[in-house]
Amino acid sequence: MSETAIEQHEELEEEKEKPNTICLVCKDRGVANFNKEALKLRGLALNQVIIILSKKDYRIQEKLMTHYSVRDPTLDQVLADRDCAKLEKMTPGIKMTAHEWAYLDVYSRIVSYLEFDFINFLEYKDKKILFTYNSMRMLLLGGAMRTVREKRAMLMTPDGEDVYPEVVYQLFGGCKQVLMEICCELSGKLIDLQVTYEEYLFLMQIFFLNPSISDQLSDKAKATLAEFQDKFSYHLLLYCQHTYQQHAPSRYGNLLSLMTVVDRISSRLQCVSMLFQVMVPTFPFKKLVADTFVNIGTLPPPLQADEVPVPVQQKFFNDAMQNIEAVNDVKMEEMEY
Repeated sequence: MSETAIEQHEELEEEKEKPNTICLVCKDRGVANFNKEALKLRGLALNQVIIILSKKDYRIQEKLMTHYSVRDPTLDQVLADRDCAKLEKMTPGIKMTAHEWAYLDVYSRIVSYLEFDFINFLEYKDKKILFTYNSMRMLLLGGAMRTVREKRAMLMTPDGEDVYPEVVYQLFGGCKQVLMEICCELSGKLIDLQVTYEEYLFLMQIFFLNPSISDQLSDKAKATLAEFQDKFSYHLLLYCQHTYQQHAPSRYGNLLSLMTVVDRISSRLQCVSMLFQVMVPTFPFKKLVADTFVNIGTLPPPLQADEVPVPVQQKFFNDAMQNIEAVNDVKMEEMEY
């Protein structure tokens, strides 16, 4: 057999070993059925990785628009049983508040990530840390991208309502600017950078799989997260090289810089959530929202001094705390948050 023939034979054998793209794309299977393919990220063609991630994202969005839940599970209960929320089909008479949308978004994303074997097989303690620290960040980035794709001016619920009722703006008095930044800044950055849907899909994984979110993660968990973060980063770089060619390095760096924005907005949203709990201690937070937005044990990673000036942060707290006395004048039925 000639050298050329041998090379052709080897190429054919390599093609046989590649995952079946038609199987992944066209057959209506659950994500778990092709998890083994998803985990071989370096061996998958770029478009196949995008297909897997887009199908997972589609299912999250589909659940948000077509389902609801009257259950109130904790994060511990969700990690123990992914189906504990018992989602029901949405009917025309169902009206969800912004708070309920947040709960359903967080729940849907947690379930989606648990479909990855390398996440599901982490130690329980590590999974809890991972979702405690990251759920708010993923909700913000996902919501910002939805805002951009729907061509809206600011972050809104999936059904087009303001994420903050007017009474919340009243409670925070002179802090309305902070609330508006939470609703607008991240989506504005996505627009400025003209972030594509494919880039967003990769960024969601890269930001979520950050092994440095907590020193309490086990060494094994840190190694696993770093390994798969590297693989998704590799595919994002491939996408940048394919799309932007010689500008790929700068594009790649600009995209990763969005993590700083996500952390900053997440920190502010957590502050708002914690202060709201102080102002209205009887408000019935969904337990999953409380576990991932309010009672997470510690604040998100500290902001850099040049990101949010200390006087601005201090003014935010002072203005907010001055409004606590006025809360008694607000009827609880108005407090749909």
